[in-house]
Amino acid sequence: MSSSVESLLVVGVEAEVFARLPPLLWRSAFDVATPANPELALHAISETRFSLIITAFPVAGVDYQSFLDEVRAFGSPCRASGLLAITKPEHLAEASAFIGRGLNKAVAEDVSDAHLGATVADLLHIAPRAAVRADVTLRVRIGMRERSIMTQSVNISRTGMMVRATGGMQVGERVSFAFTVNDPPGTVAGEADVARIADGGIGQPSGTGLRFVHLESDGIRILERFLVRMMLS
Repeated sequence: MSSSVESLLVVGVEAEVFARLPPLLWRSAFDVATPANPELALHAISETRFSLIITAFPVAGVDYQSFLDEVRAFGSPCRASGLLAITKPEHLAEASAFIGRGLNKAVAEDVSDAHLGATVADLLHIAPRAAVRADVTLRVRIGMRERSIMTQSVNISRTGMMVRATGGMQVGERVSFAFTVNDPPGTVAGEADVARIADGGIGQPSGTGLRFVHLESDGIRILERFLVRMMLS
């Protein structure tokens, strides 16, 4: 595959659903692979870094968690790829349970084209997230004053996290943050920009999305090791 063209893997998605994917995915911007069966998909994953993997849910004849484990395994070219599951509405809750266990997002087949397109665009720019419930302290500066917000994370990635509280924060605002992890023990602290305020939707969390700008001391090492352990647990 050409190094100048990003790659997309589609597994088990029905033709009528695939046809609704944003045009950028099936025009020259992407090299789209549609393997005939999950075994061929796993072979492709072992050899190619795909920018995005889109699967049906469930995938016939496949244990979905085992499939996710293969994608996120050490040494996998797709360990950091975005992964989206598209499912029938009655299976959305079941599919959403895999978010943070290797899956980034799940959407129902009946979402609008605009919602589907926005979900795909978001996944092309995020790192895999682990569902982590950590107590987070945010410090927000308003003029010359600073206030603290105690909240809890919804998920954390190498590039940012979502927290439950909005606390009147605005998109584009910069905040300080700190949270503690146990394995390896340590505190991850730094600064982040408020990237989005999510009111939640079907299969999607609500809260405030923060994009890390700076991590203090050895926070990068602590966070990386912690996320590896979380995603393999």
